[in-house]
Amino acid sequence: MIELTGTETLADLVTANPLRARVLEGFHLDYCYNGARRLADACAPLGLDPQIVIAALVDIGSAIDDDWTALG
Repeated sequence: MIELTGTETLADLVTANPLRARVLEGFHLDYCYNGARRLADACAPLGLDPQIVIAALVDIGSAIDDDWTALG
């Protein structure tokens, strides 16, 4: 099971699993220019509950290999 706490940066979330990009985009969270922001901090100005975003990120599951960067 994936454990996310809200302290992960947006960029790290997407780097770990590129499918998360669509989830973040759906919540209007910018992981590109604001990738250094922690998830909870990025949610606050938008009035988002980080736990709802985390639930959506976990819900996508591991549709790709855990270490997709090893694909070659």
